[in-house]
Amino acid sequence: MRALVHAVRFFFPVLLVAAVVGLVVAVASARPDLQQAKQRVEVSWNGLAPYLDQRYQKLAAADAQLRATAGPVHDLVTNVDAAVAQWQHVSGHGSVADQVEAANALEALSRRLLVTANASPRLASNTAAKTALGTFAGDQTLASTTNFNTLVASYERDRRGPIRRLAAKMLGDGDIPALDTGGSPT
Repeated sequence: MRALVHAVRFFFPVLLVAAVVGLVVAVASARPDLQQAKQRVEVSWNGLAPYLDQRYQKLAAADAQLRATAGPVHDLVTNVDAAVAQWQHVSGHGSVADQVEAANALEALSRRLLVTANASPRLASNTAAKTALGTFAGDQTLASTTNFNTLVASYERDRRGPIRRLAAKMLGDGDIPALDTGGSPT
């Protein structure tokens, strides 16, 4: 029995040190892959963000044409105003994840705004609003987001697994959402 206690006293610290060393090695080996994948996402986003700025300027112009419209359209205009302000706040300054979340909020609201405005009898004769909405709806920026979303998917795959997820969390490599490319209804 004494030999067993001695063996446990000896092997437990050895196993604990081995586990800690293994975890440190796993985290250290995952770090370069995670950094490279995240950097590719950020570079892709930095190339895409100026085009999204232009897209959201078109949305803001359409939104301005709809501001005086009462009813459900006006409620959406108020929401779009707040989302555009959030985009402007995080664009270029916030993390890529924050910027993508703001863009996704704008994309969702823009689809709702287009559907609601196109169905509104109050806007049937408002050619300025219809023209502004058409300009926004015709924007093709989202067609060029495939590379960004592919890189995000690759980054998220690199973060999978218990050790890599732990490494990502410890090293501050958080989730980055894909850009919502659900498209704009016309």
